[in-house]
Amino acid sequence: MANRNDPSRRRMLAACDEIGPDDGVDPREWAKKEFHRPPGRKALQLCRHVAEALQTALAECRDEVLSGLIVTAVAPMPHAGRLRVSVAALPSAATRDEAVVQEHLSGAAGLLRAEVAAAIHRRKTPELVFALTASSALC
Repeated sequence: MANRNDPSRRRMLAACDEIGPDDGVDPREWAKKEFHRPPGRKALQLCRHVAEALQTALAECRDEVLSGLIVTAVAPMPHAGRLRVSVAALPSAATRDEAVVQEHLSGAAGLLRAEVAAAIHRRKTPELVFALTASSALC
């Protein structure tokens, strides 16, 4: 359904030979779609705190699969309410299948999130999404 302020097809054809895909679109809408604000200082600070808390939790974990992982990066996706945690295997860790590592991470996700909640001071703990780097399956 067209907006009342959108130009009609007949008015657009009067101004040009043929209608293109961007004809009739407000240029301010282009800026809204293309503008992506980088994460702020506080979001990056939260990511550092979460990375430290997760690294400590993984190192102290009794599960040998999880204790063989290291946190390589934590980034907001798309905001600080959900964080992408990239993990890789330590060089000294045994070679594990990627599916096994993902299964252990998903099983311990609640515990790891509780460790993050204890380490950071926020009203709501961010959701954690774990991603394995390419070297984690190969060691």
